[in-house]
Amino acid sequence: QTQVDRLAENLDLADWQIFYADSILTHNYTAIQQEFKTMNENKVSNSDHYFAVQDKWMEETYLAFQRILDEEQWAKYLKSGAARDKKARDKRAAKYK
Repeated sequence: QTQVDRLAENLDLADWQIFYADSILTHNYTAIQQEFKTMNENKVSNSDHYFAVQDKWMEETYLAFQRILDEEQWAKYLKSGAARDKKARDKRAAKYK
């Protein structure tokens, strides 16, 4: 909820955007937690696998936000660290290809 509130304030989100942002973050957080739980149950110990799962869901969030934000909001979102995070994800993905 804190992240949604911060996004709403920083990006001046409309009510419908707040609803979608909350839904996106809730769904993706639940999904990543489930994947981590499964990996833990299967005794996966390689941290690269955990980073790959995290990157997958962060990319999903990035793409979903791109669909719900207008151009001005998207620019602010990128400047708030999303562009840097995307670059880091892309760099890690390239490393494992």
